[in-house]
Amino acid sequence: MTLLAQTRQLVCVAALLGLAGCAWAPPPPTSPVSARQSVPAQADAGWSSWGEGNPEASLRQHIVQTAMAMMGTPYVYGGATPRGFDCSGLVQYSYNKAGITVPRTSRGQYRSAEPVPVAAARPGDLVFFASNQKISHVGIYLGDDEFIHAPETGQSVKISSIQDAYYQARLVGAGRIPKH
Repeated sequence: MTLLAQTRQLVCVAALLGLAGCAWAPPPPTSPVSARQSVPAQADAGWSSWGEGNPEASLRQHIVQTAMAMMGTPYVYGGATPRGFDCSGLVQYSYNKAGITVPRTSRGQYRSAEPVPVAAARPGDLVFFASNQKISHVGIYLGDDEFIHAPETGQSVKISSIQDAYYQARLVGAGRIPKH
């Protein structure tokens, strides 16, 4: 797929925004990323930086494209298949399709991810959100402050912005899953 086609695909689905919610988990470990940290748009965080032939870029692209192919799939609590996803199930499914094993829960994914500053997040990294000091939601970062996720019952897999006031207030940080 050409860069132009990828950009068009991202722009077409970027119109979908929403609210989030997922499963509860115990308090997260201390994160070096402030929830209120500004997240500027970055040239190296978007589709345009994915170089042809770069193995890491290919993995990241595969993760993002898998998640994007699930757009519109209904939210199902505990779901981890194309029949229905919860937030961590979408992450696990997308990573597994790229050959990377991740824990099943948002809490486990948070603990296994290497923290990265949100401003340095790249497509395919994870973004984590908390309610009442507990990791409660996870999404896959797309670049340009957007992430794809399975929000809550009654909604479907969609794209949202971390700059949305709801998410900005709950943003814990970003993480990168090591490629074992």
